[in-house]
Parts: sequence; structure tokens; C-alpha cells
Amino acid sequence: MAARRVLRLAERQARWLRPLPRPPQRIGQWREAQGLSPSTSGPGPLRDLPDWSFSDGRPSPPWRGQIRRLGDSRELRCRVLALSRSLEAAKRRRSSQYKPV
Repeated sequence: MAARRVLRLAERQARWLRPLPRPPQRIGQWREAQGLSPSTSGPGPLRDLPDWSFSDGRPSPPWRGQIRRLGDSRELRCRVLALSRSLEAAKRRRSSQYKPV
């Protein structure tokens, strides 16, 4: 009886000493490792290019998501330009303040 108890205790201790298995890799991590975006709805031809066009060659009307992304990128461009201009103005002010003698 005591021998069984010792064996169970030894088994329990051996389990704690084993290295833990690595958690399974998430699909987003695998896609990033392959050089893709983490989700399937990320940027790329399946999201950005039109699915169809008219037979006379005209493009299809933009989707709501495309219009939203265009607006978001336009806002981001305006913000970047404004910050860049303010940075340049600050640099000019600083250089005009400290002219070498």
C-alpha cells in the first residue's frame, strides 16, 4: 500500500517536471509567418479589387466598405500632412531663433 502511494507521488512529481506542450499556433500567427495579413479581411486583391465590371468595360460601383476605407485613408492623409506642416513650421521657427553669431 505504501509502495503504491510512493509511486503515485513520484508520477505526480514527474508530470510537473515535464515541459509543457506548446500552445497551438493561431491562424493569424501562421498567416503573418507566411507574409500575409493576420486576417482574411486584411488588405489585398480579394478585398480591394472589384468582383466584376460591366460588359462595356466600365468599373462596378464602389461598395460601402470601399467608400469607408477611402474616407478613412483621406482623413489619415490630411492628418499626416497637417502634422508634417506643423513640424516643418516648428523647425523653421527654431532655426530662425538660434542663428549662429
